[in-house]
Amino acid sequence: VPATFTNCTFKSNSATKGVCGALYVTSTGVLTMDNCTFKGNSASTNGGAVYIADGGSVTATNCDFESNSASSAGAIYTAGAAVVKLDRCTFRLNKATSTEKNQGGGAIWATGTSKVYLNRCFLTNNQDEYNAHHIYSGTSSYIGVNNCVIRGPYGVKKTQGSLLQIKGSNVIVNSTLISQTGSW
Repeated sequence: VPATFTNCTFKSNSATKGVCGALYVTSTGVLTMDNCTFKGNSASTNGGAVYIADGGSVTATNCDFESNSASSAGAIYTAGAAVVKLDRCTFRLNKATSTEKNQGGGAIWATGTSKVYLNRCFLTNNQDEYNAHHIYSGTSSYIGVNNCVIRGPYGVKKTQGSLLQIKGSNVIVNSTLISQTGSW
């Protein structure tokens, strides 16, 4: 069943024993969000703010993801064949807390054959304890970045791919990637 959220705030929600701090999109779910804020949400495993199950779809415009956290994917976690389209969204101060090798993504983690499209987005000072501060993708996922700015965090050096760790396909066009530090 399609759902639409406009001018909504999801703040300080938590999943202490599982996924999805604020919103869980099912495998048949279709979600559209406009001018929504996700702040201070957390999950013990995946998706501090939003978890999108295999086959689910999310379109977000002018949304702000700030200070969300989870073991993997501080803000958005995509599973299986999920599709996410983000336009003019901001990701800042989100954190993936796991130090495990196969977890990560301070802001976004795309698994399986997920497709994540970012257009005119701003990602800053997101943090991951092991893999990629901003976006981590699996071997079969697709990441598209267009007209985005991705920067920071500053002074954090313990991750493998400080900006992005992309194992699948990706296209980065007309974007600025600045002030990154990593150990690999």
